[in-house]
Amino acid sequence: MPDEADKYVKNVAEETGRVAPGAYPPPQQPFQLPEQQDLGLAKLARPDRAWARTQPIQMTPSKERLDMPHQIVNVKNTSDTEVSATGRPKPQVHIVIDRFMVGHELQPGQTLKDVDMLVHDIEYFNRERSSDRHDIFGYPKPRHPIEINGYKPDKIESEKVEKRTRVA
Repeated sequence: MPDEADKYVKNVAEETGRVAPGAYPPPQQPFQLPEQQDLGLAKLARPDRAWARTQPIQMTPSKERLDMPHQIVNVKNTSDTEVSATGRPKPQVHIVIDRFMVGHELQPGQTLKDVDMLVHDIEYFNRERSSDRHDIFGYPKPRHPIEINGYKPDKIESEKVEKRTRVA
C-alpha cells in the first residue's frame, strides 16, 4: 500500500508542477559547511599554547594606586577544607592582591605576614566578615574566609611615606 501512496504523491507533485518529472523524491543533499575564513580576531600572544598557563601575569600598578592609602597587615584564610560531592577534600584557596598588584595564594589555614594592602581592600574584607550582613530574604550571609589582622585605621602608611619624602 505505501507504494501506491508514493506513486499518487509523485503523480500529484508532477501534475501540479511542484517538482520536475522524475524528480520525486528529491535527492538527498549532503550537508556542507562553508569554507573557514581566518578573520584574524584571535591570535595567541605566544606560539606555544602552554605559555599562558606557565607564566604568571605581571600587572604594573598605576601611580594612583601606589599613592592610595595603604597599610601592612597579616592576612589569614580561615576557611576549612570542604568535602566535595565525591567525598574528596576540596580546599578553598583564595588569592589576595596586594598594593603592588601581586597575587598571594592562601591555602586553608595559611597566614601571610606583612602584606602591604590598600586601605580600601582591607575595609572591603572587614565589611565582608561582619556578622550583620543579610541577603534579600533576611537570612544572615556567611562570613568571608579572608581575615585581616593588624589593621589600624589611625596609622595609615601613606601619611608616613609623605612625611619621609618631605624630610628627605
